[in-house]
Amino acid sequence: MVAQRREWGIVRVLDLLLLKKDPDEALEAFEIADLDDTEIGELRSYEAELAMLLSEGDVAAVEPGSTAALMLWENT
Repeated sequence: MVAQRREWGIVRVLDLLLLKKDPDEALEAFEIADLDDTEIGELRSYEAELAMLLSEGDVAAVEPGSTAALMLWENT
């Protein structure tokens, strides 16, 4: 859905941060550059446009044993 809106020029992706919280509540944050294509898939195409605005400190609550993604975009 975001990819299509990005392609149409409706939104611009500003940043993307992937998060993984282990059951013991250890949090790992990954930038797109940290992951290979098998892990990130089509999201790799966003990398050149990212402003690197998000960081691990922006994460308020991710449930233990889960993975999340934070995406910051603007409507154009």
